[in-house]
Amino acid sequence: MPLKSFPYTPRKIRPYLAYMLVFGLVSLILFNFITDGLVTRYENHAAREPDSPYLKGMAPRTLGPADADKAVLFVHGFIGAQSNFSDLPDTIAASGWYVETMRLPGHGTSPRDFERTTADELETGVIDAIRGLKANHETVVVVGHSMGGALSTLAAAQEPIDGLVLCAPYFGLTHHRVLGIPTDWLARRAALVIRWLPGRPGNGPVAKPSGRVHVDCYGWIPTAGTLTALEVRERANQDAVLQAITGPVLTIHSHNDSVTSSEATATAAAKMSNASVKTSWLEKSDHVIFWDYEADQVTREIQTFLKELEGL
Repeated sequence: MPLKSFPYTPRKIRPYLAYMLVFGLVSLILFNFITDGLVTRYENHAAREPDSPYLKGMAPRTLGPADADKAVLFVHGFIGAQSNFSDLPDTIAASGWYVETMRLPGHGTSPRDFERTTADELETGVIDAIRGLKANHETVVVVGHSMGGALSTLAAAQEPIDGLVLCAPYFGLTHHRVLGIPTDWLARRAALVIRWLPGRPGNGPVAKPSGRVHVDCYGWIPTAGTLTALEVRERANQDAVLQAITGPVLTIHSHNDSVTSSEATATAAAKMSNASVKTSWLEKSDHVIFWDYEADQVTREIQTFLKELEGL
């Protein structure tokens, strides 16, 4: 029995394709309209520090003796905040170091501020913070987390420091493909048509359930910001940048990090040929290691690193 010919000719299908295209465009416009309104609602109702423009947990802090000859700068990550470091800054300040937990440009106030922030502004913000500390302290160490680790690497390549600690740094993503599509490619295309994506404050990438609620971050992510983060990562991965790093470096990363790639960190560290690099691997933690199962180990590793610098 002969097969019947396919009943739909291109001429018949064309109207349906047009309807699907119009439906898709209308849905996209509606999605962007609704999410933009939700971002405004988030800005208006999010808890903020008293008498401050900063969202709760996201205000920069200074701790420890201001006249100390040694200082540590903490650089948080993508859409994050200083509170992501848990009590590590307080612990270090209690041991006699002057500590600054900076606020990256575009962070801590509104996702719309980050939407307008460039990679140059992020990089310059960290460099300026380092220079400010170097003007008043003999020894300066930088601790960077996630995208803050990539930014700290870029800054240290241009403004030499006495020590660099990279915690779950962003040299690559753990899942570099989604449905077989390269994440970078997908992010760049999505940013052309989608403006906002939901964040997950209070449910951060922490393996320890009780630690997740402490991860402060924006409730909405500007897709323009994801492109900025990709640019930061590309800059930090350049051989010339990695080879410009001198002095002691400590990297701390979990093999089970669901966000940033531990393999990419190992590759970047191997290229820091002019630095003395020590790597500490974690096995039970996820991305925000300061609130996770091995937080005490992270603190010990960084304290030991700082004590060794004091002995130089």
